Amino acid sequence: TKVPLSSLRATEAIHRDLEDYLLTEGFYYDRRKNYYKNNGKPVNSIISISYLGQAVMAIVLQEPDYARARPSSLLKNDSDYSRVFTNTYPIALYSTCIKMQKLVESKIKSDNYSFTTSQIGDIKYHIATYLTSLVTNKEKPSTKEISEIDVSSISDEDCNMAIEEVNVLYESLGGTNAVAKGKELVEELKELIGEKIKAGNTV
Repeated sequence: TKVPLSSLRATEAIHRDLEDYLLTEGFYYDRRKNYYKNNGKPVNSIISISYLGQAVMAIVLQEPDYARARPSSLLKNDSDYSRVFTNTYPIALYSTCIKMQKLVESKIKSDNYSFTTSQIGDIKYHIATYLTSLVTNKEKPSTKEISEIDVSSISDEDCNMAIEEVNVLYESLGGTNAVAKGKELVEELKELIGEKIKAGNTV
């Protein structure tokens, strides 16, 4: 019987450590698929390995296009996997990434916006990348700086600014799935954050 790669990865020490740590942060890390769902835990607090991987890819590695385009390859490709799941990162970094991604998703799904499901899927990682740079005042924040972000202190105003500015760029380039998976949107975002930092216009 062929065992899914995700199941093999899930037995590694880092995932057992993440499961234990994330429990203390109020998250149920779905290392054993559907284990927490079958135990009646709230769905919104259950975090899959791929969800965490995509959040880290967007927030830490600043590759939201990759997070959008290749969610499954994070587990299949050894080089991608080792860039995302490593003991060299502070373990608190993983919790911060979940909280940041969850914050972005809750805001773009709120009544303030009327994004379609596909639009949300296209821009949620780019917004997380952008917002992280805004709150750290860094074009490429370090893993330590990211792990120390107090996500609960990020204002609605700052969140909304990130959403609106990312969406303007996304729409200006065509507002398509291909745009979200391409490099140009990321390059435009990095250029914009660079300009904001130089002008002192970050959070």
